Amino acid sequence: MNLNRMLTQEILEEIHHLDSSNHIVIGTILRKYPKVKLNENKNGIMVNISTLPEEALEEILDYMKYLKEQQCVLNEREEQTNEYKKLITELNKIEIA
Repeated sequence: MNLNRMLTQEILEEIHHLDSSNHIVIGTILRKYPKVKLNENKNGIMVNISTLPEEALEEILDYMKYLKEQQCVLNEREEQTNEYKKLITELNKIEIA
């Protein structure tokens, strides 16, 4: 298996685990490229990855990078919120005592 095929398989696996709203965004990206043939059936929309232009793949990769960055920001904010909650709880305990 060559490197490009392995990378494509990894990308497909990541896409598979995304939620449906992200699948819709990726579908919208793919629809911009006339060479990409989308086939819909009861299991969803299928794409022949061998017909994907490099630009489409790059755009999908950029979107997935954006999703990861946003998840990191969300995790940081959640961690900060939890730290503030702990601090407030500790301050309330001190005021009560």
